[in-house]
Amino acid sequence: WDEGRYFEIGLTFLESGDRVFPAAANATTDNSNAAADQSDLSCASDFVMSVERAISRGSAVIKQAVSTVTGWAGRITRLGQDATGLFTMIAALPGNFGRFFPG
Repeated sequence: WDEGRYFEIGLTFLESGDRVFPAAANATTDNSNAAADQSDLSCASDFVMSVERAISRGSAVIKQAVSTVTGWAGRITRLGQDATGLFTMIAALPGNFGRFFPG
């Protein structure tokens, strides 16, 4: 009555198609905890790999050291054998070569 001779009609239009409902999302706390767990697993994996690499390198260094010591031990043994052979050869010579090699 206040406005005079007019009327209002309200219409609602809906687009046809699949119904789309809001998706449930994880809370920020859950996402943060999941990311922290993943980071923890990644760090542990990296640590284990670095320890394995260090052990492998240490093993290679130890093998090299053993090989070097074995080589030097063989050289020292041959040197001792050479000295013994030299002493035997000189002792077998005829004649008097001093107090160490009586002839």
